[in-house]
Amino acid sequence: MSGDFNGDNKDDVMARSATTGELWLYPGTGSFTTDAILGQPIRVGTGWSQFDLIFSGDFNRDGK
Repeated sequence: MSGDFNGDNKDDVMARSATTGELWLYPGTGSFTTDAILGQPIRVGTGWSQFDLIFSGDFNRDGK
């Protein structure tokens, strides 16, 4: 899933490890001209292995 998860106005990617259930944030760098489109991954949670589908969106329309 993608969105601005860290509030820096750049699109990020959130991913879950299918084997460990860890949730990872891959922060967007804002650069589309280099190989570094995403920054170093940051582990943001554990215990997500019970979920088959994770999605995101601005469900309350607050712009976040």
